[in-house]
Amino acid sequence: RALGASVAEWFGSSTRPEHIAQYDIGVIAGTVALGLGVMVLRNLPAPHDGTISVAETHVPGERDHITLNVSHSGMVISPRVVREVCEFLGSGRFTRDATRVG
Repeated sequence: RALGASVAEWFGSSTRPEHIAQYDIGVIAGTVALGLGVMVLRNLPAPHDGTISVAETHVPGERDHITLNVSHSGMVISPRVVREVCEFLGSGRFTRDATRVG
């Protein structure tokens, strides 16, 4: 109920893009287990960001995938996430710079 119809719409075949391979898709997954998913909804397989497990974040045809030390909600305020998004938009790859945190 907290997520509304968005999950059903995404997984429904009628709303998912038919030719997703034509897009450059980069996925950022979090590994800080703090969020609604673990507090209220369900037990998640580790690693996870408190809302979704890393295993659930893969998209068929993704160009790159990276895990960061950040919670699901924390992604929207994370400077590291911003840097990785900018890197992906510019080069089609994430940096994987281990010296930067969250």
